[in-house]
Amino acid sequence: MQLARQKKDGARHNVAGLLELWDKLELVIEDGGRIGRYRARVEDITSTHLIIDRPTLVSGDALFTVGAQFTANFFKPDSAYTFTGRIASKHNGRADVYEVPLPTDIERNQRRRYFRIEIRGSATLIPAEDLLAQRRGESGLPQFDAKCLNLSGNGVLVQSRLDTEAGLRILVSLHLDDYAREINTLGIVRRRANAADDLRDYGIELFTTEELPMVLKSNEIKQIPKQYQNFSEIQRTKLLNFIFEQQVELKKKGLI
Repeated sequence: MQLARQKKDGARHNVAGLLELWDKLELVIEDGGRIGRYRARVEDITSTHLIIDRPTLVSGDALFTVGAQFTANFFKPDSAYTFTGRIASKHNGRADVYEVPLPTDIERNQRRRYFRIEIRGSATLIPAEDLLAQRRGESGLPQFDAKCLNLSGNGVLVQSRLDTEAGLRILVSLHLDDYAREINTLGIVRRRANAADDLRDYGIELFTTEELPMVLKSNEIKQIPKQYQNFSEIQRTKLLNFIFEQQVELKKKGLI
């Protein structure tokens, strides 16, 4: 992709028309089978480097160090995007700001992070844009019933009469057959397809509490009801274990 456009004063304000100043990054660092997931923010964009604040460990092992290689993810309304790089150095000697070489290639991430299984269950979808913008309280938000079609560790495919487009931020409650715990969290509609009659299929990416700062501003997080801030990385691990158990059963039956 074409790299950074420039303002008239010569300062860069985005990379490839995608990654912008103040965007939040998920940095994934791997070393010998260990994985650390970090959150950081783009503080500045120079002709050669991204300047990021000191990454905060979200989950996994503490692997952040100058010289570490990483895979970075960032989110836009249409998709998630990925690039790779290496922590170059501290910026101007500061302990809390680091330099990362300007990415030469940014890929639209269409790879699944987790195995996906068919699932039975129901869901409740609550469009959250008015809530996040403080235009309407929780009690005034419309609710839509949905049927779960399949599930992964970070997403669900549902079918509903809700009529919206990709990019909608949404409160999601999942009631899955054979899974004891109700899942309540924030999701973002990533894709839509028309189904039969007036039904539509929606692919919704689900975010843990630790990931919310990656996709929401701090004042928006404050608007999310507490019950939708309980899907933690620990709960995601439990969900992944459930999915793995279902996968094992399908293999035993010769279905996958």
